[in-house]
Amino acid sequence: MSRIARAAVLVWTLASPAVADQMLYATAAVQNRVDGFCVGTGGGLREVLPVIQQDTVENPRRLLVSENVLYVAGRTHIDSFQIGPNGGLSRIGRTKLGENANPLDLAIDPERTHLYVPH
Repeated sequence: MSRIARAAVLVWTLASPAVADQMLYATAAVQNRVDGFCVGTGGGLREVLPVIQQDTVENPRRLLVSENVLYVAGRTHIDSFQIGPNGGLSRIGRTKLGENANPLDLAIDPERTHLYVPH
């Protein structure tokens, strides 16, 4: 293989996004978003900065991952996101809780048919 071809393969490998083995999602409440961080094999973060930033509900305060769905509870809404193979998020739904509902937690039943939101 020529040097140019090897260099092109190396650059493509370094530039392509890594498939996430594990992701850590955290709320960024002031910015109304969720940040996603890649977790390394030793349990630490691979990068200091988030690799995913997803706009979401106002003042996100609770997160729940069930299977490949991330639920985000805010002051008046709950968003649900499909988690992609690279950890990316795609919104699949939004519910309205009512003004100042102030959800305290999120839980889902074992059959994944009901989402419980105490407030």
